[in-house]
Amino acid sequence: MGEQSVRARNAGRNVSRSEQLGVRIGAEPQLLVYTDSNEVYDASAPGDITLRFVNNGVSGIKFLTVTLQDTKKLKVLSAPTQYIGAIDSDDYQTATFTVRLTGAATEIELPVLVNYQDPNNRKYEQGLTVIVPIHSKQELGTQGGNGWVLIVVVIIVVVAGFVMYRRMHKRRTARHR
Repeated sequence: MGEQSVRARNAGRNVSRSEQLGVRIGAEPQLLVYTDSNEVYDASAPGDITLRFVNNGVSGIKFLTVTLQDTKKLKVLSAPTQYIGAIDSDDYQTATFTVRLTGAATEIELPVLVNYQDPNNRKYEQGLTVIVPIHSKQELGTQGGNGWVLIVVVIIVVVAGFVMYRRMHKRRTARHR
C-alpha cells in the first residue's frame, strides 16, 4: 500500500489530503482429491469411501460442495452431495460416502464434481476422477474367510465335553451303588 499527502493553499487555509491505494493479490486455489480410506471390498455389502480434499495452494477455498456420481460399477447409497465449507491454505477436509459395487471390480473410478469459491468470490467447478483400488478382506488380512469353521469347531468341542461329562458321571454313580 502506498500513501501520498498533498498540501494545498485554499483561501489562506492549509488543506491536507491523504490517498491510499490498495492492490488485491490473489492466486487460484489448488484443490487435490485423494482416497483417505476405503471399506468397500466386494458387491456383497455396502461400504464407506472417505475422500480427502487438500488445499495445497496459497489461496483459501470457501463454500466447497462435493458431489459423487453413480457409475456402471458403483451406486451411491448416502447423500451424493455434501457441503464441506472452507479449507484454509495447506489444510484438508474429508467427506465420507456410503456406496455399493454393482459387480466384481479390482478398481473403480469415482467421478467427483467439486464447486467452490476463492477469497475474491470467483467461482470454480471441476470434474475429477479418483481411482480407488478394491481389495478383498482376505487380501487385506481383515477376515480369514473361515469364521464358520471356528463356530463348528467350538460346537464339536462343547458336544464332546458334554458327552465326556455324562460318561464320567454315570461311572461315578455306578461305583457308589
